[in-house]
Amino acid sequence: MACTVFITVPNRYFFVEHHTAIPFLHFWDTTFHSACKMTGTIHLASENNLTLMSKKMLSTHMPDEMHVHIGYTGLPFGLFISNLYLHARPDKKHILQGRIQAQNG
Repeated sequence: MACTVFITVPNRYFFVEHHTAIPFLHFWDTTFHSACKMTGTIHLASENNLTLMSKKMLSTHMPDEMHVHIGYTGLPFGLFISNLYLHARPDKKHILQGRIQAQNG
């Protein structure tokens, strides 16, 4: 098992959606769905194919015993930044518990 996780994902609130180049309409699911339908990329409107991530949504995908830091990275454009990053590692308490279990077991 890895001790550290680092991932980057497109920022839902960057002004252009990365996969479709549709500006602003991806901020809301209903307008993004309509825009995908009109541009022939309707498969991207399904969460099975594309999940648009915000900082809040990204944080919900990590277990509670992980120390998580989420920030911005990528291309800055005024108030908009193109990507989010997540850096996660186990809390020290859980690392020690894991070491004790490994020694005993």
